[in-house]
Parts: sequence; structure tokens; C-alpha cells
Amino acid sequence: GETVDNHGSSCEDCPTGTFCAQGSCSDCPPGTVQDLSASISCYECPAGMYASADGTECLPCPEGTYNAQSGAVECLPCANGTVAPNLGSIACTSCSDGQTVDNDGSSCEDCPPGSFGINGECLNCPPGSIQPNAAGTICLDCPIGTTANESQTACISCPPGTFGTQGKCVSCPPGTVHSEEGAFSCTTCHNGQFANSNTTKAV
Repeated sequence: GETVDNHGSSCEDCPTGTFCAQGSCSDCPPGTVQDLSASISCYECPAGMYASADGTECLPCPEGTYNAQSGAVECLPCANGTVAPNLGSIACTSCSDGQTVDNDGSSCEDCPPGSFGINGECLNCPPGSIQPNAAGTICLDCPIGTTANESQTACISCPPGTFGTQGKCVSCPPGTVHSEEGAFSCTTCHNGQFANSNTTKAV
């Protein structure tokens, strides 16, 4: 664990981060460390940790990263849809359906209302469907005669002059009308009548 000093007059301990081999000090190989002086070998950092750049200590993997093997020089980021909430993780865990990963990859958070979560990702509800709650795993189709509001958290009635089909409000075709909200069809004008400009009544 010692080497000869520069003057050749005495022996010196090899410093931390090195080991002694054949009378000289060498840096610890990548992925290994030595936190004691006068050492003859270095040791690998265990899984969940990585070797510091100076080879003097093992450091825990930060949150949002992991390392499954010993002797690492760095930790790996968690894959999409997975998290490592603690320091020194050896694996990442998947978020539950209805959740997604937060910005730093350290925890799962609920998908907001108006969306649903699958495979660690939040997706907007398809047109004409809603999800009123957080952490939803599916979206609900709006009934006939209604459509989704802008935030896709509630179904609202189609206005007069329109009818609802497949979650959409569609204007009544020429020559047809509907005067009330929530229609699922329009009424044909009688002979001698025609629809007003907003197709809400026959005139």
C-alpha cells in the first residue's frame, strides 16, 4: 500500500482513489473505488450506486435513475412510464394505469380530468367522450344528443338547431328543424314551410 517518495528517501501511503501495485500507485479502474489510503486493491460499487469520478467513494443513484449491476460509472434514467422514487434504486417501477411520470422521473402523478392514463402516459379523451375525475383509465362516451365540453370533463346538451350523433353536435339539414336542446334528430318542415336561418323552427 506504499510507494517511494519523489526523492527516493522514504515510503509514502497511496492516497484514496488509488491502489498500490509493484511499488507504485495507480488510479482505481472505472466503476471501482478505494476510500482508504495505503490499499492494495479497489472494490466495485454495488448495484444502486456508482463510482465517483475521483474513485474515492460510491454514490447512490439519484431519484429517477437506477443501476442494476455492480461496478457502474453512471446510473441509467428510468424508461418512459417508470419511476425510481428513492435514492440508490436498482430498478424502476411502472406507474399504475391512470398515472404518468412527473417531470424529474421520481414519482407517479394522476392524469388530470379530461384525460385517461395507459402505459404511464396521459392521453386526452377522444372527441365526444369525457373523464370527470383524475386518474381515469378510460373515457366515457357522451349520450346521443350531447357532446363533451371544452375540458372534456362533462357532457352538455346540443343547442337548438342541431342534433347529437357520435358525441358531436351537427346542424339540422336543410328543411329540418329542432327547437329544443339535446335533440338526437331533426324534424322535417311541413309542405309550405321552410326552416329559419338557425334551423330552430319552421316558418
